[in-house]
Amino acid sequence: MHDGDNSNHESESTGNRLKRRYFLTTATAAAGTGVFSASGAATAFEGARHVIPGRIEAEDYDTDGSFWAYRDASTGNSGGAYRSDGVDIEEGGDNYNVGWTEAGEWLNYSATVESTGTYEVTAHVVSGGGGGTITLLRDQRSLTTFDIPDTGSWQSWTTVTREVNLDSGECMIAIHFDTGGTNIDWLEFSQVDGGRENADEGNTGDEDADEQSAYADHSFPGRIEAEEYDTGGQGVAYNDTTSGNAGGAYRSDGVDIEGGGDNYNIGWTEAGEWYEYTVDVTEGTYDLTANVASNAGGGAFRVEVDGTDVTGTITAPNTGGWQSWTRVTASDVSLSSGRQVVRIYVEDGGFNFDWIEAETGGDQPPEDGDGADNYPNLDGNSWQLVWNDEFDGRSIDSSKWSFATGGGCGQNGRLNTDCSWGNQEEQYYTNGDNAWVEGDRLIIEAREEAAPNGQNSYTSARLVSENKFEKQFGRVEVRARLPATQALWPAIWMLGQDIDSVSWPDCGEIDIMELTGDDTDTVHQTIHGPGYSGGGGISANYDINGDFSQEFHDFQLTWYDDLLKFWVDGNHVNTLTPSDVGGNEWVFNDQFFLLLNVAVGGLMPGYPDGRTQLPQRMEVEYVRVYDPV
Repeated sequence: MHDGDNSNHESESTGNRLKRRYFLTTATAAAGTGVFSASGAATAFEGARHVIPGRIEAEDYDTDGSFWAYRDASTGNSGGAYRSDGVDIEEGGDNYNVGWTEAGEWLNYSATVESTGTYEVTAHVVSGGGGGTITLLRDQRSLTTFDIPDTGSWQSWTTVTREVNLDSGECMIAIHFDTGGTNIDWLEFSQVDGGRENADEGNTGDEDADEQSAYADHSFPGRIEAEEYDTGGQGVAYNDTTSGNAGGAYRSDGVDIEGGGDNYNIGWTEAGEWYEYTVDVTEGTYDLTANVASNAGGGAFRVEVDGTDVTGTITAPNTGGWQSWTRVTASDVSLSSGRQVVRIYVEDGGFNFDWIEAETGGDQPPEDGDGADNYPNLDGNSWQLVWNDEFDGRSIDSSKWSFATGGGCGQNGRLNTDCSWGNQEEQYYTNGDNAWVEGDRLIIEAREEAAPNGQNSYTSARLVSENKFEKQFGRVEVRARLPATQALWPAIWMLGQDIDSVSWPDCGEIDIMELTGDDTDTVHQTIHGPGYSGGGGISANYDINGDFSQEFHDFQLTWYDDLLKFWVDGNHVNTLTPSDVGGNEWVFNDQFFLLLNVAVGGLMPGYPDGRTQLPQRMEVEYVRVYDPV
């Protein structure tokens, strides 16, 4: 995937990621990738655990120090108030507040929940810098996310309230700053009810009953249709915040069902609603995939099993239409055997829900989130990991990636955009709206929607490591599942770091993987340089008896002085040396940076037509870079 210049490689902005939700891994996280919860070693501030219900002052986080009680990206206390460690505290709010926040920072609070139930959590917050998002967690499990508005100044305070379910007992409450640019003063927990026993019974219908029972036979592995929730009525088998069935279809109780999706779907969802399903579960590790749609900015939900959150927050993205469906997945969910109650809990409404399916994770790589090498002797060498991204944090790591933004000029250059780069593509690369981390995977999603530049009719994302990670020689490996539809063009590739000074193609380009969405059993591995670029690039193809869009595969490059070797799943595909470039200059002995993207349209894949089905995703398990030992 070749570019004419580097004018569109810009730094990542967090502003466009504010509506995204992310998973938090349950494993202990390294600094910068998640919240480190070490409850066994935790020391409550002034020796007293916070009590819920009650108020937690932001500045009263635990006292175990950096990476135990908190993570702060800067040194020292920028506000100089209240405490003398590394958290930035100032006088403000009701007394003191935490400020100068940056994405990836967090605070831990040892707490005791006095009774099981539903709680309203109110955050006292402020932002004078464009707003942001904060996620609330219990024992490293996401509870909810607060969207913080721009309040106009750093001491113009407002409150934002969310509803969560909490079990009684000692726990670690954590605040994670998904973005910077927000101050927090306190969190207030107020109990709403004691759970199902005290749930509101006012939203009745002709299926209401006091006892919960299965409406249909459900099993995992298998699929559950959304409309086949249990019988039992409001507050027992479901919670719907409005009276009656707004869609008027299928059932006559209080859940809003309409004809749509594969047959029927639940719609008109609102935060705090939930639906329960009695399921016979076979013990195993599952991928839980839901079919969702939204024309209102998207929403979020989680899956609970017998009252335990097993997925964390799952984003239901804006698909551009109430019947424009896409699938979202939570991976590696371990379930025990037996008859269990599965609850779909709506954290943020504004999406339609069609079904959820549990499949065993048969296409998953080995359990190697620490970067363990699946090909330790590739190309006859031993290898040492020197850089990687396992995408096992809560969001895209801005210390490793930024977003290149801008719009392609379209077929025959018909759009009023910059045609000096790209390949007459149709997409606009957004500044983060089309990429996020979900289920320990990077998601890049191509959509048919109006772009912010008013020109392009499709959006997608391009991640680049430029100015963050650049490499000369070694081994590069990316594990990914690729999208499939006419006109899509996913790519895993590298560009020479001197592109700004010498321009493309003199900087060199290494395409570790390219695929056209209408030919999903073939990938292309290519180099471009001076005198052998564009259609004259030097390329080899690799075919499988299968489909690159259905399974994860490893795309690999081993790279030495005057030597490039391409691989797929450890199978050698091609070797290139200076003798292969026809007397032209070999430009691959310099530093290169990484790029990951999904283009829509262009000279190589062709253009969208009646066969094109969007949205589509490229999913990336990891990116790893090694040096030979």
